[in-house]
Amino acid sequence: MQYLTCTREDLSPDMETLGEKGTLLDDRPRNLLFQGSVALRRGWRRKKYHFFLFTDVLVVSKNIHRKKFKIKDIIPLRYLWISDSADLLGGDNRIACKSIILFWPMEKLVATFRTKEEKKWWYFFLQRSITNAKKRG
Repeated sequence: MQYLTCTREDLSPDMETLGEKGTLLDDRPRNLLFQGSVALRRGWRRKKYHFFLFTDVLVVSKNIHRKKFKIKDIIPLRYLWISDSADLLGGDNRIACKSIILFWPMEKLVATFRTKEEKKWWYFFLQRSITNAKKRG
């Protein structure tokens, strides 16, 4: 089991890597680019999660306490693809206009944000970070 402890004031997280996912969170320097709450849908279930976008990975976690998060997924950005859900489902769909679809090998998630503006920022940061990660190899 892994936990992420984040001080929201300075946005510099201290990661404790525990369990099998620890191999992806090594001591490489990484910067936190963006973070925030999101509702994720896997199949029919929708749950609240928290995204932490770093220079090379997207960390998906559950909020346990105010400053402690349980890591659910660590997605290397070089394996991630995103799609604007409004493009696929139609722009007039209330949920689709606030959602992004995340694809990586053997997995697909629908991330729904609170507002269209928040979704726009996440799409921008994710797309830019994915492009940079794939250029680095």
